[in-house]
Amino acid sequence: MPGNLLERRVSLDTTAHPHDTDGGAPAHARRMTLDFLADAAPATVWPRQYAVMADAALLVVSELVTNAVRHAPGPCVLSLAVREGCIDIEVSDSSSLAPRFREPDLTAGSGGWGWRLVHMLCSEVHVMPEGPCGGKTVHARVRR
Repeated sequence: MPGNLLERRVSLDTTAHPHDTDGGAPAHARRMTLDFLADAAPATVWPRQYAVMADAALLVVSELVTNAVRHAPGPCVLSLAVREGCIDIEVSDSSSLAPRFREPDLTAGSGGWGWRLVHMLCSEVHVMPEGPCGGKTVHARVRR
């Protein structure tokens, strides 16, 4: 494996609502991410920071997939890569609209925290106008 790189791409069923009793697509994405990161752990040379980075990556995956389910009508693809010192996350969906910051709803609990949280946890966040689902791809990097 050149450059200590491990990658995986997973297509997710985004027809399930993110608040289904089993968690729907976001829960499936977290499980897939956890399995992937467990597989990647032996290949890394930074085990102490890995657990902290893995926790951040799980939260970022959950937020990005939840946004895709809520705001895009079609399919969603999750791509993950572990390189020495970082975890790269990409979520592609069918909407061409870029995520935006909005004021968090402190009373009704209807959200507004996710995009801000992704930016706080990641060293890089980019929105690319194309992707495998025909809409956009959000790339986020969690760095040690």
